[in-house]
Amino acid sequence: MSRRVRALALVVGLGCGLVTAACGGGGGSDRATPTTAARRPRVVATTTILGALVRDVAGADVDLDVLPPPDADPATWPGDASVPDRLAGADLVVAIGLDYEAVLRAPGALSATGGPVVLSVADQLAPTSYGAGPAYPLPPPPAGVGAPAVGAPDPAVWLDPDRLTAASSAIASAIADVASRRGLAMGDDTARVAAEAETLRIADEDMQAALAPLAPNA
Repeated sequence: MSRRVRALALVVGLGCGLVTAACGGGGGSDRATPTTAARRPRVVATTTILGALVRDVAGADVDLDVLPPPDADPATWPGDASVPDRLAGADLVVAIGLDYEAVLRAPGALSATGGPVVLSVADQLAPTSYGAGPAYPLPPPPAGVGAPAVGAPDPAVWLDPDRLTAASSAIASAIADVASRRGLAMGDDTARVAAEAETLRIADEDMQAALAPLAPNA
């Protein structure tokens, strides 16, 4: 399947998720809400894309804090004075991982004990090698501050719809696990998203099979 078609599918998928999240913040919502007096899980996302995924996965079931401002590059954004307290107050930090976020490369960014659970999404998604494959048809690959070495695992897992779908499932599982172990309130959104992610995975495979004959090298 061509990169252009897959990128279009990714944009459409993300757009639908963001619209769903935005509409859910209005006066009426079909999202489940906590039914106990326990507080909701506090989730910190280290990129705006991960923040959008968390919002679509859990909606109002979590207190979400997205660290970088929308116009900041997480690979180079060093954070500000508020970051240590925001990280320390989280139950779960959802990060790309693979040393991608500059704010997490700072010494002591995350406490070794007693701090939040950290979900490094890319570590679970079998990332491709940076500078190799159809994403980089012409040498040299992008370089500069924050860029990984050629051949190293590529942290840009959000460019692949398959990995993005798998990331949604991983986030849903991590939130549910943290909520259970820490006795926090949790609605039904994570179970819903796990089922939807499987449906999307099957639909994506069907789309790839249908469009495969149109690929340039088919």
